[in-house]
Amino acid sequence: MKALFITPSYQCDNVTGFEVNYDGPCEANMPNEATKCRGLYQMVAWAVGGKGERYPVDVGFPFGGKSGLYTVLIEMHYDNPDEMTGLTDSSGIRLYYTQTERKFKASLFAVGHTVVPSTLFLPRGESAINVVALCPAECTQAGIPDEGVTVLYTLLHTHLAGRSIRLRHFRGGKELPDIDRNDNYDFNYQTTVRPVNETKIYPGDVVMAECTYSTIGRSVNIYGGLGTSDEMCVAYMIVYPAMPLQYCFSEVPRSKFNAFVDQTFKKEWAQYKGESQQEIIDGLNTLNLSHPDARLAYYQYQEYAERSLLCLAGSSFLLVSN
Repeated sequence: MKALFITPSYQCDNVTGFEVNYDGPCEANMPNEATKCRGLYQMVAWAVGGKGERYPVDVGFPFGGKSGLYTVLIEMHYDNPDEMTGLTDSSGIRLYYTQTERKFKASLFAVGHTVVPSTLFLPRGESAINVVALCPAECTQAGIPDEGVTVLYTLLHTHLAGRSIRLRHFRGGKELPDIDRNDNYDFNYQTTVRPVNETKIYPGDVVMAECTYSTIGRSVNIYGGLGTSDEMCVAYMIVYPAMPLQYCFSEVPRSKFNAFVDQTFKKEWAQYKGESQQEIIDGLNTLNLSHPDARLAYYQYQEYAERSLLCLAGSSFLLVSN
């Protein structure tokens, strides 16, 4: 069994009827009120190799009191491919609090690619596949205060196929220094990084997470998902002051995916058309993506296809585009 790989912690308001001591699976048997809390106001993300972080004395996450947030939900992800039984885990997370209100309230800001298999799939046997996740000017304009936010920490995250990640930053059509960059990414050594120089993100800026993967030696394609054998592309940032924008995710629209497979594998794909993600995975697994024409079409699809955008403030949509 591999260790838990990421632990999101969420804050939510004082939901009625929430069974505070619930300890169990996130997908099944979870109290309805706890489900509503999941995904709201994420505070922390920890991954393998992380050592935690200490905020400056004038920065903190608001909790209790007038903040309206009274409940913390911790979600742990495990990977147990051998389905071993009788295992006990002692992992945990420790949060420190103070009754002294800090000058600046912090919030989490995540830029990433959705984990839908039909829009994040990596053909086997490729040495370098680039996947781009975009947070455009429209999203930062809608969710970042006029005075901008300062990046306190970053955490770059993919799974086992990830080889490098860049968190790129643009303003007024010009590229600024990377917010963070790891050209030797190792899944087992993920830790938060504090920028050497102060980095501020302003309304109208563009932020881009760029992940590079290698699938050399893989016997099967890799698809987007939460499992360690699946893949993700996401960059987490802790910023202050707190801002409405929390999640900025993008993906290649389903229509562009359909056009790619229809044009490249017209005859082969026709018999596999379906709506479920599993049907799509089954269909993609039958295609010869290593053929030179197919490889060229795939890389053009990954690099040039327009993106759908999803900008969220907690559970509220700031901007959605198809």
